[in-house]
Amino acid sequence: MPPVCPIGLGLSQGNWVLSWGATLLYITNLLGIALSCLLVFLLAGYSNFHRARNAIVLTSILTAVLLIPLGISFATLSNQARLERLLKKALLQRTITCQRAELLESSINWLKQPPWVRLVVRTSESITPRQVELLEEFITKEMGRPFQLNVLVSKVNEVTAPE
Repeated sequence: MPPVCPIGLGLSQGNWVLSWGATLLYITNLLGIALSCLLVFLLAGYSNFHRARNAIVLTSILTAVLLIPLGISFATLSNQARLERLLKKALLQRTITCQRAELLESSINWLKQPPWVRLVVRTSESITPRQVELLEEFITKEMGRPFQLNVLVSKVNEVTAPE
């Protein structure tokens, strides 16, 4: 889907993050295509450097300006991925509740404040709201920022034949 479609969809639904990201993608694509075409025309001899100089300078300046929001977005995504990795590691290795359960899936919604962590676990034991509260406190302490925790538990019973 072309990036212009999500821009419109995001605006119509009031999803500014989606619209901003799609706009950033559209501008990146537009400048990348323009700069590539410009270089190909120069290398193929369709235009000389002096005639294309202003276009090269303008495209280069716009690309340099675009690197600022792209760099910020990249840093944010890298930080979120690092936090997700640390969170999963802390949950699996440093909590008794999650060590007794099999973590099937984890996801974090960074758009909510505080970020919303959803864990899908499979266990033969019950997980109480108090355990979830303690786990949430542990995560907040371990990560240095608050998180809201939601645990979806699939209860399993292991049955074996008598010997």
